Amino acid sequence: MKHLLVAAIALLFKPIIGFSQSDVTLVHTPAISPDGMNVAFSYQGDIWRVPVNGGEPVRLTIHEAYEINPKWSPDGESIAFSSNRWGNSDIYTIDKEGGTPFRVTYHSANDNLSDWAKDNSIFFTSSRAFRQIEWDAEIHNVPATGGTPTRYLDAVGEMASMSPDGNLIAFVRGSCRVSREEYTGPADMEVWVYNIKNKAYVRITDNETNDYMPRWADDNTLFFIGVTGGRYNLQSQKINEDGTPQGSATALTAYNDDGVRHFDVNKGMVVFERDTRIYKMSIGDKPQPLTINPAVIVRFIIMRRTE
Repeated sequence: MKHLLVAAIALLFKPIIGFSQSDVTLVHTPAISPDGMNVAFSYQGDIWRVPVNGGEPVRLTIHEAYEINPKWSPDGESIAFSSNRWGNSDIYTIDKEGGTPFRVTYHSANDNLSDWAKDNSIFFTSSRAFRQIEWDAEIHNVPATGGTPTRYLDAVGEMASMSPDGNLIAFVRGSCRVSREEYTGPADMEVWVYNIKNKAYVRITDNETNDYMPRWADDNTLFFIGVTGGRYNLQSQKINEDGTPQGSATALTAYNDDGVRHFDVNKGMVVFERDTRIYKMSIGDKPQPLTINPAVIVRFIIMRRTE
């Protein structure tokens, strides 16, 4: 009887919702797999996966909590994400095909996922040690298999990302909120790089606007979101082996209405969140909307409304 009810409601919703790509909106925080073939994303508080060339999405998590910001493991077999299942943000992992999530962190402070490093450890930001002293949070590291997290850098900051060769850590410092896209001033967020071998810190960006979310395209190329034309756009910066910047940053997108909010890069392919959709682009090409077949998502919405 329930299946008949769902089918009937689907017919009623069809003229309103439609079955076209233009109606798959409000998808967030995309992450591309190491082989560049699949994209994980958050939709209505759950984690989903879809082929990078488009198609039918696969729902990976089923929970009333809000789950966001997926990151792929280096071998492409698992996905880490942040969830507030226990009242605050903790980090979980799940098989790329779904299943029961594994809880990685347990602290009462919010643990905000940053990156999954090649040594199978996870970087995250948390205000555990210096909450009453510093404005910025600390960068921590924990094995993906669980264990006691450790503070990774002496510097405070967030959004840490390790280079593919494991020699450099890019991260962000600054106390301005990301939502303040038009902010200019001394509290702006800037991108830094830490050289693991010589323990040196290098400032990569130097301006009065926000630069954030550094991600490595390769060992010597760092992508991040920065302000151009008053809006957030993707930037590319060449990095020397010692972590110092090589030349100036280059803009990869030129949006002047609604900017880029979140992105990921792998195997020469970039996926990013803008307006209400996910876009993809090969480096050097024009962005295109990621095609997501809405039928599965529509059934998911209907099932929730009939439960």
